Amino acid sequence: MTKKYISLSVSLLFCCLQTIKAADIHGKTDPNLKRFINSSISKNSGINPINFTQNTKWKSFNAAIGKTWQAEFTPETGMPHRAFGSPVDLGKSLSTIAAGEFIQKRFLGSYINEKINLRLAGTNKSPKYSHINYIQQYNGLDILWSRVMLKLSVDNSKLVALGLDIHDDVNISIVPMIAEQNVESLAGLDLLEKSIAENKPTLKILPISTEGKYSYKLVYEIILASKDEDGTPARYYTLMDANDGKIYYRSNKVQSFAADVTTKGVIYPKNPYTPTGLANLPYTYFTVSGLDYATDVTGFSNLTLASPTLGTFKIEGDWAKIFRGTSKIAAPSFSKIIRSGINSIPYDSIYTIRDLSAYYHTTIIHDYLKTKFPEFADYDFQLPVNIDRTDGTCNAFFDGASVNYYTTAGGCNALSMVADVIYHEYGHGITNYFWDSNGLNFDNGGMGEGYSDIWAISITNDPVLGIGFSSTDPTDYVRRYDINKKVFPQNLVGQVHADGEIIAGCWWDLALNLSSTPIMSDIFAESHFGLANGPNGAEKQVYSDIFLDALFADDNDNDLTNGTPNFTAIVDAFALHGITFLTSANLNHTPINQAIGLSPIAIQVSITNLLNASSLNSVKVFYQVNNSGTWLSEDLTNGGSGTSYAGDIPGQVEGSIIKYYVAMLSSPTTIARSLPFSAEKSSNPNLPYFIKVGFTQTAQEDFDLNQGTWTTGLLSDNATTGKWIIAKPILSGTASDFVQPGFQNSVGGTKCAVTGNGTVGGGIGDNDVDGGKTTLQSPVYDLSLMTNPVFSYFRFYTNDQGATPGTDFWKVQISNDGTTWVDIENTNVADHSFRENVIRVSTYVAKSSTVSLRFIAEDANAGSLVEALVDDLTLHDASSTVGLSSSNVKLDLKISPNPANEFVLITFPNQLENESILSISDYTGKIVLTQTLTKNQITNGEYQLPILNLINGLYVIKIQNKDAIAVKKLTVMH
Repeated sequence: MTKKYISLSVSLLFCCLQTIKAADIHGKTDPNLKRFINSSISKNSGINPINFTQNTKWKSFNAAIGKTWQAEFTPETGMPHRAFGSPVDLGKSLSTIAAGEFIQKRFLGSYINEKINLRLAGTNKSPKYSHINYIQQYNGLDILWSRVMLKLSVDNSKLVALGLDIHDDVNISIVPMIAEQNVESLAGLDLLEKSIAENKPTLKILPISTEGKYSYKLVYEIILASKDEDGTPARYYTLMDANDGKIYYRSNKVQSFAADVTTKGVIYPKNPYTPTGLANLPYTYFTVSGLDYATDVTGFSNLTLASPTLGTFKIEGDWAKIFRGTSKIAAPSFSKIIRSGINSIPYDSIYTIRDLSAYYHTTIIHDYLKTKFPEFADYDFQLPVNIDRTDGTCNAFFDGASVNYYTTAGGCNALSMVADVIYHEYGHGITNYFWDSNGLNFDNGGMGEGYSDIWAISITNDPVLGIGFSSTDPTDYVRRYDINKKVFPQNLVGQVHADGEIIAGCWWDLALNLSSTPIMSDIFAESHFGLANGPNGAEKQVYSDIFLDALFADDNDNDLTNGTPNFTAIVDAFALHGITFLTSANLNHTPINQAIGLSPIAIQVSITNLLNASSLNSVKVFYQVNNSGTWLSEDLTNGGSGTSYAGDIPGQVEGSIIKYYVAMLSSPTTIARSLPFSAEKSSNPNLPYFIKVGFTQTAQEDFDLNQGTWTTGLLSDNATTGKWIIAKPILSGTASDFVQPGFQNSVGGTKCAVTGNGTVGGGIGDNDVDGGKTTLQSPVYDLSLMTNPVFSYFRFYTNDQGATPGTDFWKVQISNDGTTWVDIENTNVADHSFRENVIRVSTYVAKSSTVSLRFIAEDANAGSLVEALVDDLTLHDASSTVGLSSSNVKLDLKISPNPANEFVLITFPNQLENESILSISDYTGKIVLTQTLTKNQITNGEYQLPILNLINGLYVIKIQNKDAIAVKKLTVMH
């Protein structure tokens, strides 16, 4: 048998190598899905600063290899998630299994001991590397998402990198309380549609990160065939607690491709709006005189006949077979006489353009795949291609065993006619089958969607995907990567298609940096062998792993420490989307909220999990005083430990409000990470931190012991659910993936203002704000006699999940007459934490006796999930001082010893020998000691101050009287 492919015109063939799209236009959130990792955690860092590089196990490893490697550590376990450095010579080329055993025994004894049981998951070789992967087991059960990864030179003579995602503290019973025969019914109990188990339930161990450590659950792993809320077929990979039936995780193995796109673009030829072309069909099957034949890649086959003979032709071949309709009826065959000489067999008189387009482009993407992975055979089979389905509209999806396209309806064309949709859907199979063939389960939805886009872009060389979806607008498209670049973590929203744009954008920009899509796609394909992966919600880890895999794929000497041929192009492309060597690093800082007037404000930051120290250009604090509009900065210097950085914001006069954020910079002007995240944005930023300088609290509304008259709802409100109430908040979702938390902000408190409560154990959208806006209005305050009134409040706001994430707005307003309202906040930036905002009243309205605030949460877009909470509204006024004014003389204060232990000797300038106020504040600005010093207490201009009650740390001593002020830093070390 011979096989063949097609022969459009050269220009049409070129164009068919140019267009892919993504899977879900609407980007809907399936209510059946569950996570045990909160996407918002990926945006921010919050672990305690631990210098894992100094621990005993890591030192032992470096001693064993005789080198100093760089590593990114898993905070919960202290294990090196990814480690690399100068290659380690194994002494000789070994077999793959022998190399793995040798490395474990010779180098990893400090990590892999008798507690750690590993099973071989698989091995693979790319043209550049050899890979060995193990999965950890506990009493014979797999630990989910555990992995030991060893990357070797292709001849197995050098260790290039490793990863240890293992657990040495598992201690649970593996005897389930729920019988296996009950798992199917329990696991599907909460699904919207009836489900059928596709496999036998399997017991596994699930690690769940909680408060900086892992807990372990015995779970059943099962796949349930069902449908989502739109009736689209679904295959739910489910993890259910084997003892109480709780569903910890559910992901859909059917990757859908919806068409709810409104942005406009240019017209491309491989869709219903481009001219049709006559194409030779590759690999098509036909039968003559009982013998089977197939055309070759060019659609050609020759055979010998004794006389004209009837042939029977089909629209199926080695890599695709067309089925029609919801019932999936195989497209019919047809007969044609074959004569001597040239026979042109027209398919278009029998099959629709939908049949032919779907078949043709499926073979295009399969053959392109084989140019990248010639040895990968697990996807070399006849894939069912189901077209003209009528059980849905505006969609296409891969279900693990077939690709599916709905017919023209609902304002959308039949997606079987859109080439890049076909490339994208086939791309889902590439990731699923490639990872499976190497012994690992592929599950990260954002990575899967982004990678499917890149498989298509690699063919089309075009960043605009999905033109041809709309049946009425020839310029409508689904996604594009040449504008509005998505950046981690700001644009991470927990919706797989949106999150996938971050990682896909990295690869497209690499193609631009290289001026070559083919070179990019070669690096992209080679990076697959690193098998980066993780559950939904773990994008911080997954995207950082992909970045390293891209560098390894480009490397030419098994050593990343000396760079790679295209190092700059790769680093710059990923950095455009927030993925750098700093992505895996954790930026830690305890916010400061108050300070003493004219005292330098000590800022301390720690950085952990810094994978490559050379990638860190600087650490800075950026600050702004009294809404000046100008951001100033101060460098934070390393304290010598390698992880701690410190510096000062210059002291400001009492009555000042300082905004600030801290940041890691990858270049003198490029911020790689900031805290709070997105605070550095020039347009619609997140809230920064605030410092109140010299203010005194005068009133507080904590909704517990202190609560005035609040109005929950106005006549103009139109929200149907999620209306403001004063209550103890109830968790909506799970402890790791929620839109409304089950906690408030006040220390020791229980209640706050919250946009409605769902039921205990309710779903992620239970009683969220729907149908319009809901308003919370504060008590009325008389500020007419105050000097410099300032309000602060803590708010929690989320709008970044649902069908239209990030499109609804949170608004806070102030009024001095109850009639005219001025905006304080008007933002669509979500923040999954209680964040303080501080506002000077005079910035917005004049003081009066009738000042109030109101807080508005609104659901103005279809299907989004909106929740808000408000707590601890506090009123402050500028503190009175001891005659202190801007004319006070600043004098240098002498103290010794410094650092001090039991006491510190203070030497006073002459101007301070009279009665003075002495205060000591810690580095957060909190006053920890204050006293009045009289002349009788000072001997020869000196005063001995006991400090035994102060804990170790950095402090500021301030002494002032009516004439002068003196400030000095003090370090206490007992």
